[in-house]
Amino acid sequence: MLVRAAGPGALNAKMVQAIARRLDSAVAVTEVRSVERFARDRLLRERMLAGFSLLFAGLSAVLAALGLVGVASFSVATRSREFAIRLALGASRARISGLVFGEVGALALVGGGLGLAVFLASNRVLRSLLFEVSTNDPVAMGAAVFALTATACLAGAWPARRAARLDPAVTLRAE
Repeated sequence: MLVRAAGPGALNAKMVQAIARRLDSAVAVTEVRSVERFARDRLLRERMLAGFSLLFAGLSAVLAALGLVGVASFSVATRSREFAIRLALGASRARISGLVFGEVGALALVGGGLGLAVFLASNRVLRSLLFEVSTNDPVAMGAAVFALTATACLAGAWPARRAARLDPAVTLRAE
């Protein structure tokens, strides 16, 4: 039963019980809550699910970034001789960084393409799970693309910097 009051605190539990008894003597009032508290309690589960979804999305982005860092670092380690030769022959450090960033960018593009394909394939299922939210929201899609692109750039920065800082003499002498 919903009871409308003039302002906050205008009704208390005893008043609500008296009104309920006047309407129906068999009704027992067990709890009195404001509409705001009722709505907050009803939405608690959905808010928790949204929070957990956000947490797991953040963790998956961190894991993806760590995977890109690992792959790019491995590539730099295995290609250090090639980078040293390029540097010794006059390649700029920016060019070496560009090679590593190109590799990371290609991996990000492949992953983004696969992610987009999975999204498009599961669009109907997603649409049935969302309430008053479009699955084709351009702002949300743009934000996701920007976040993942920024993550890929940050993931490639450290290995690219390491590749550009190679000392050709030390690297070639070591092998």
